[in-house]
Amino acid sequence: MLKFEAKRAAEGGEHDVGTVILNIGRIGDEYPIFKPSSTPESPIRTTLCELVKESDHFHGEFVELRAEVHPNGADVTPRLLDTSCGANVELHFPDEQSTATGKNLSLLKRYVEQRRVTMATVCGKFELVPVYPGNLTSTLKLVAASDILVTPTVDPGSRKSRR
Repeated sequence: MLKFEAKRAAEGGEHDVGTVILNIGRIGDEYPIFKPSSTPESPIRTTLCELVKESDHFHGEFVELRAEVHPNGADVTPRLLDTSCGANVELHFPDEQSTATGKNLSLLKRYVEQRRVTMATVCGKFELVPVYPGNLTSTLKLVAASDILVTPTVDPGSRKSRR
């Protein structure tokens, strides 16, 4: 507990603030300022455009959406893109593959590593992360993926699409 006492105006102090007591807990205790209303089992369903437009509302929440997944490139992390509204969210795959995520998250990660553009339904924790003072980037920490469709690419040498 932190206790602060100031002299009252009648006692010669400049301001009459009375006594202010702030309970700060024990050192090492964690007190979440924000508790998400969603879970990986019951995410908020939204669109990528809405997610980016209302990013403050979704920060810290588990969301599910369907979007184009673009692979990583030189100095670029994998991301979800929607050109209709300019939405752009970085994707982060889990370090360890859990049994809950199943084959679909592994499959999506493999397509990303092969630099294949896909359309997928993804679920993850959305966060606004500071990259430098005054600038935030939108990220989605993936927990699941489903309904993955590979976008056909055209091989310039054969003019045939590749799946």
